Amino acid sequence: MDKIVVNGFSIEHARAQFDRLKTADQTRGELLDQLIREVERLTQKYDDVESRLEREQTTSSTYHQRSRDLQLELDKTGREMVHLQTRNAFVLVLIDGDGVNFKDTVLHSGGNTAANQLRKSTQEYVSQMRPDVPDFEIIIRIYVNLKGLARTYRDLEQPADFEQFVQEFNMAHPLGEIINAGHGKECADEKIKCEFFFVVELRRSD
Repeated sequence: MDKIVVNGFSIEHARAQFDRLKTADQTRGELLDQLIREVERLTQKYDDVESRLEREQTTSSTYHQRSRDLQLELDKTGREMVHLQTRNAFVLVLIDGDGVNFKDTVLHSGGNTAANQLRKSTQEYVSQMRPDVPDFEIIIRIYVNLKGLARTYRDLEQPADFEQFVQEFNMAHPLGEIINAGHGKECADEKIKCEFFFVVELRRSD
């Protein structure tokens, strides 16, 4: 049987070309299918990574928010503790006036000036030592043998009217006073000890 030839191409040649094109198309189809599957895989992987990052960001944001909330609670608790510790804060100044005599300059300045100077010095000292306690009362108690001390000052040619000095001192502030402890040798010392321990125990029970 003779081969049929059309425009120089035989049927066999055309079929061979068709088969090659078909094989090439099939290869391209397979390659395209592989590429599509790879794109789908990478897209899914990207979506998974993005979803995980979103969860991590949400977790991180929640953690930081919780951390900020805890810090605020801690600061608030700290302020409350300071408030409780400094509530009704006061400084108690106890002086044995028989053992520590007033200087001439202090006596001549008068009891009112002496009381104010002592209170001011105490205020400055405590503010320097405890800057965390901005507000506090100052209670001053000076225990003396009033008659014996007045006699001592007269003998030293200092102001004879020591009682006037005491009155001025006591009138300068309601929480400051010179107290007559009596003429016993250890009267002032014993009263200071008793008042000190009484106040300490009182504060412990608050």
